[in-house]
Amino acid sequence: MSTLRRVLIVVSFVLLAFSAQALAQDFDSGSRSLQGVSVTTSQTAVFAAFLSDSAIPNTLEIQTAISVSNVLATPPGFQSDFLNPTGGDTRGTLEFYLWNDDGQLYFYETDMSTTIGRGLNEDGTLGPGQTFTVFFRDILREAGFPVGETEFLGYGWVVANFDGVAGTYNVAVFDIGFTQSFELLPGVGQGTSDRCGLPVVVQ
Repeated sequence: MSTLRRVLIVVSFVLLAFSAQALAQDFDSGSRSLQGVSVTTSQTAVFAAFLSDSAIPNTLEIQTAISVSNVLATPPGFQSDFLNPTGGDTRGTLEFYLWNDDGQLYFYETDMSTTIGRGLNEDGTLGPGQTFTVFFRDILREAGFPVGETEFLGYGWVVANFDGVAGTYNVAVFDIGFTQSFELLPGVGQGTSDRCGLPVVVQ
């Protein structure tokens, strides 16, 4: 038997051994619940790469507006690989995980006492077809950030306690007339999930 043939046989056995071990394990997205404060059995998350707010006197005023939608409402007879409103969690609260540029985490979850924004139900949940619109500044206040004393420059996750979420955020600098809109990622149809948003495994 030639040396090349022996090498190929050994390599084949090694690849087969590693493949068998990988296939014997369950696959998941690798994501985990961010703080273990979920109120439902499943969550989906979307990411905002840049969030900013500044209301400091004598500085440029920067404000961000956020829109989050529960996209589990579909027309009768409508079929989609990305939306599956039957079963699972079709409504739930929204959690905001916000990191400032100094690495400080600020957290806020909607509930029955929520008075900011518009579009939520009385218990603070977002149902199929509903959209929650809110100024980022109001979320920061609720999360304990010192709005008006310092500026927020960072990023954040929006975690929905239901099976399908999508949204946008708009950053505006009113003093110079600048505005830019961004999609919360992953957007509808993006990623490898059969749901909208990134699936989060609840521990």
